[in-house]
Amino acid sequence: MNLRRTRKETAAYSLSKRLASYFRSSTGVLLKRMDVSFVSLGKKQYKRITCIDNYTPIHMQDLLAQVARSRYFPKTLIRYENEIWVEFVDGDIVKKIDSFFIQQIIDFYSSLYQCASALKSSENFLGAALIDLEFLMDMELLSEQDHEQLRHLLLKNAPEKVWVGLDYTDALLKNFVQEKGSNRLVAIDIESLQDKRLIGFGLAKAHTTWMTDQQFDQVIEGMRMNETPAFYDYYLFVLLCFRARWLKSLFLRKKMKRLKINLLTDLITD
Repeated sequence: MNLRRTRKETAAYSLSKRLASYFRSSTGVLLKRMDVSFVSLGKKQYKRITCIDNYTPIHMQDLLAQVARSRYFPKTLIRYENEIWVEFVDGDIVKKIDSFFIQQIIDFYSSLYQCASALKSSENFLGAALIDLEFLMDMELLSEQDHEQLRHLLLKNAPEKVWVGLDYTDALLKNFVQEKGSNRLVAIDIESLQDKRLIGFGLAKAHTTWMTDQQFDQVIEGMRMNETPAFYDYYLFVLLCFRARWLKSLFLRKKMKRLKINLLTDLITD
């Protein structure tokens, strides 16, 4: 067999998008520092992620090993130097948010949050959120009055201890697929599997971007039944931490069309 004929590689992003990212990086915009491509080997296809350092793929491999038995993430093929290869999951991006998908989200996040969670002091997360709010004020995205009210709200709702562990942080619909043939839910953006996170960040992003309040309530009710770590008891704190961090990130990445400061100010009830 001529192995060279059975191998084909294509970039995950178009040339124009890659060139645009290159030029944006010279203007001080925050960008991801990794390349993604798809490699066909015989009849199989894999996702190849190339990082700028060796530590990141090692860490990815370790995290994927922790959740491998759940089958919610692609299998790891190999980790070599600054690369990690995982299976390509043939499936459809979720377009219809129905009761079946909501149940899948309940099971997915329940499994993830139960995996390696522990109660930790909230001090570091509180401190980071206070810095994020101050930055938004310094950039004149928040008024001084709104900043002070949000700061008070954050301090008022900060618990002494929070649940910390694994989270799938970029919970956009495009980062989930339902596998063809089985409808198994798979989280395909392995870069978004992170540890030592304030549990609830992933759901807070879903709640902020596509999940309705009614759907969110269904998810939380399902998690209560699954005896998931009770981050929902202080969810307003989680939501404040997430939205302050996300809005700051959007500003630094110059994604101004998506930067809606009312996502924070609407949380002020006084």
